[in-house]
Amino acid sequence: GQQKNTSSPQVISTLQGKKISLLAAGGSSSGAISSSSQGATAELNLLYTWGANRKGELGHGDLTKKTVPKVVKGMSKSASVYLLDLGNTHSVALAEWRRPPSTR
Repeated sequence: GQQKNTSSPQVISTLQGKKISLLAAGGSSSGAISSSSQGATAELNLLYTWGANRKGELGHGDLTKKTVPKVVKGMSKSASVYLLDLGNTHSVALAEWRRPPSTR
């Protein structure tokens, strides 16, 4: 990850090889949605965020700066994320909640 601002595109090695359906950028944060296979037929869209995290806007439950994309764990097992919008001190994600297989 980068510790400084840059004016040229950078490779995000953490996301290489992943199927990215959406990238978003806010004042001091970034996010991505990627598809992940969950068994034979199910697919779950995972949310990754990284950035300054001054107000907890990354959704990781802390205020620690993230220099590389990290999966938002609170949503990774129970929701499939479809849309993401980032602001200076907030993030909004639209997700479809999934029921565990044992309750279907």
